[in-house]
Amino acid sequence: MRVQLPITLAPGSEPEPDFAIVRIDENRYSNRHPQPQDVLLLIEVADSTWKHNGSKPALGGHRTHKAQIYAKAGIGEYWIVNIKKRQVVVLQDPQDGLYQSEQTFTENDQIAPLLLPDVVVNLRYLIL
Repeated sequence: MRVQLPITLAPGSEPEPDFAIVRIDENRYSNRHPQPQDVLLLIEVADSTWKHNGSKPALGGHRTHKAQIYAKAGIGEYWIVNIKKRQVVVLQDPQDGLYQSEQTFTENDQIAPLLLPDVVVNLRYLIL
């Protein structure tokens, strides 16, 4: 688990997501940052960027700009935790720079990351 530490997506692109669950590296990433193939799950926390776009809610830069960057890099799963709405938006299946699957979960749900199916997260504890 990395907290607000860089990941390398492309030359010159090293975002610092709020949380990144990455594969274990024998050097503990002391000589490089995790790359897309190392990332199991990215999580960003949004507490004030919830916007409405027509009838569908949209999370400002999290759902647009950041999601496009992560999808283009091939990050398989990206969660956006919306504190104010007490929801988690799960984006999966990146293709052509866009996530093809989007699901919204509430604090009453439990979800497991695609690459960590045995890790079930009770959202009630994630969205305090």
